Amino acid sequence: MLPFLGALLWVVVPTMWPNGAEAEPSVALSTALWYVFSVWLLAITASFALWRWTRDKIGVDVAASGSKD
Repeated sequence: MLPFLGALLWVVVPTMWPNGAEAEPSVALSTALWYVFSVWLLAITASFALWRWTRDKIGVDVAASGSKD
């Protein structure tokens, strides 16, 4: 689900920003770049946290069963 959430935040959300054709002013390029790189950093951080959590859970399960692979 994490890749789909990242793709949703990275691709779909910026397409909903005003582009200057309407009465609203468009989003500055610097703001858009900060958003894209923030989502990228958030996805990396979330995947690292998920990896650590699953590694710890698998380590606990393996230690509890007494099996060593």
